[in-house]
Amino acid sequence: MFNRCTLSSVAAMCLAILVGCNTSPEGGSITGGPETASLPAESNVTNVFYSSGETITIKVPEMHCPFYCYPTVKETLTELGGIENIDLVSQKEEDKIDDPRIIIKLSEDFDWTNATKALEEAGFRGATVVAKD
Repeated sequence: MFNRCTLSSVAAMCLAILVGCNTSPEGGSITGGPETASLPAESNVTNVFYSSGETITIKVPEMHCPFYCYPTVKETLTELGGIENIDLVSQKEEDKIDDPRIIIKLSEDFDWTNATKALEEAGFRGATVVAKD
């Protein structure tokens, strides 16, 4: 069984690996590691809500075609509820998306944080709200 010292050493090694520390438990140097490392700051994620009746414009940078991408984005968001209408902004050409923005009219309060997660799961990362009316 592991004793307290062994567990502490294992924990220290794991932490060193995770943060890229360039020293070994024995005090020697581990080659290839970064010179400095720090742990990421803790953050509390707060959900972002928009209210019923508002209109928001969302940019979905990974939405490239009106035949698969736009319908998938529309369906993904519609399944979350609280949406009265979703429209793709006008495009220069009918068969491709040159402006990946959609306009959403809300019928209920809308949780943008959940919407972002749903879009990411559907393959559309980086969506942002660019305007609110």
